[in-house]
Amino acid sequence: MRHARSAAIVSALLLSIPLSVMARSHAKAAEPVAVAGVVAVPDHYAGDCPAALEFTATVRIAKPPVTLEYVWERSNGSRTQVRRIQARSGTQKITDEWAIGGAPGTLKVWEKLTLLSPLNLSSGVAKATVECR
Repeated sequence: MRHARSAAIVSALLLSIPLSVMARSHAKAAEPVAVAGVVAVPDHYAGDCPAALEFTATVRIAKPPVTLEYVWERSNGSRTQVRRIQARSGTQKITDEWAIGGAPGTLKVWEKLTLLSPLNLSSGVAKATVECR
């Protein structure tokens, strides 16, 4: 009985809150820039090394044009120098090439894009396997 009374009070309180206030509290403003995804091509390589891998990130821009500043971070702890690109449309592809491997063996590597401006955010990682013969 006590639980039913508490539920009724909570329901009454929720109904007294204007819908516009509830909508504002749950609506998330669209980010000006977002990383939609990142891929490695090829994601599996077997052959003579070094292997040439290309990592591509897709960035969505709400209000182009905008200058993007970014770096690529790698699984070996290295990162590229800061790069800049002027994005003039709602979708921008950003690529990085990595020549990797030498001695025979298998390497599992990844890269991710880190935007520095206009927002500071990172993509997920794009993984690749390199089998050097």
